[in-house]
Amino acid sequence: MTARTAVGVVGANRFGVALAELAARNGHDVVLFTTIARRAATLRRYRRLTNKVPELQALHPRVAITTDPAELAERCTLVLLTLSREHLSRVMESLSPALDGAHFVVHAVHILEGPRLLRASEVIRQYTCVKQIGVIAGPAHVSELLAGQPNAAVVGSPFPAVIAAVRSALASDTFRIDGDPDMKGVELAAVLGQVVAIAVGIADGAQMGAAAHATLLTRGLREAVTIGATLGVDAHAFYDLAGVGRLVDALRRGEPNYHVGNAIGSGVPAEEAISGAPGEALGVRVVWQLIEYLDRQQLDLPICRATAAILDGDSGPEALTAALRQVDATA
Repeated sequence: MTARTAVGVVGANRFGVALAELAARNGHDVVLFTTIARRAATLRRYRRLTNKVPELQALHPRVAITTDPAELAERCTLVLLTLSREHLSRVMESLSPALDGAHFVVHAVHILEGPRLLRASEVIRQYTCVKQIGVIAGPAHVSELLAGQPNAAVVGSPFPAVIAAVRSALASDTFRIDGDPDMKGVELAAVLGQVVAIAVGIADGAQMGAAAHATLLTRGLREAVTIGATLGVDAHAFYDLAGVGRLVDALRRGEPNYHVGNAIGSGVPAEEAISGAPGEALGVRVVWQLIEYLDRQQLDLPICRATAAILDGDSGPEALTAALRQVDATA
């Protein structure tokens, strides 16, 4: 059997290409897997994706490109998943026959699926026999990572070997990798922070002011913690890199979830803003699934519900103003 010493990255997208480049710069052989044959051909020929990662002039020579699940599985122990929601199940189904119990799978897919609000780690377990799973989340930013500016992320996993493998692959003098055994908490903090980003984006687009921005951030985070508690996780992850850290970064940079909210707050019809959003704007779907969950749990979280009503086109940004009054009355 070939030694599985390379680092695997699944997803030739902006974050995936950046992680592959970082691991190669750290001295590792890297296998970058994609199911998109045309993208694989482009990377092999030109060693770059100008439409995805314009900052990178050429991929490191230690990065190999493949569309073959067997090559990924045979060469790598650590596999980093950087897929969009709509591709997760399909790609995991294609990888499933190749992966075994010796692999480590660490995802950056911040979703909730179905009425039981399945996290990405649970979806991965449905499709594979892999047990040693983790999540990576935080305010890490591709441009700054590639430029060698200070960045940080947290790996949530109950398996110390998984955290150590990610640190070996990615950590450097400018990229700090923290570890947290509470994988579920890290996953939920990263997922639910996207909802808060949408709400704050709506308020900013509607020019509600700095106080509304700050209040929605803090009270929205409180609602996220409440949802997390009903799902059995401690609040600490919400106040760490996956929660507050990632959320503050999202608001400052105007990342996709915030941008959707900002467009709606600025007057773009909700349906138009949502349909034109990039695949990274996962928070919209999360909001809709949360409303069904809140109804079942009989939870009255006004910011989350107001955000859902705005995304549905049933209310305007003023619904958030009413939600803030309701929060203040019940705090």
